Amino acid sequence: MNKSPLINAQGTAVYRQYGSFPGVLADTYQLNNAGVTTKSVSSYTLTEADNGKIVVFTSASAVTLTIPANLTPLFTCSLVQYGTGQVTVTAGTGVTLRLRGSTNKTGGQYAIASLVSVVTNEYILAGDTST
Repeated sequence: MNKSPLINAQGTAVYRQYGSFPGVLADTYQLNNAGVTTKSVSSYTLTEADNGKIVVFTSASAVTLTIPANLTPLFTCSLVQYGTGQVTVTAGTGVTLRLRGSTNKTGGQYAIASLVSVVTNEYILAGDTST
């Protein structure tokens, strides 16, 4: 089952698998503007609506992103610093933020980082990050 890896139809990227893996991979994965939310703010607290989304920060000023307690287990989202304002990720009360080193900020304009929760109220920040 050899399919084209990327089909661009009307601005939507669609990944198609090369093999059949029942129960493991879906036939298609789509990213469209419903999966992206844009924020032009100086502070933002994640919500359930951000789960599985790409959160794009367009601010020219520094941004503080807070992870609140009790989001859905296995919550995940990607963060994009599209503006010049660096995004600082902080843990809310009752939340543990795991970092590789002390890098809890996006690395600069156009940086992409991901937040992944593997345990309730515990998150790992990884990607293009800095101190």
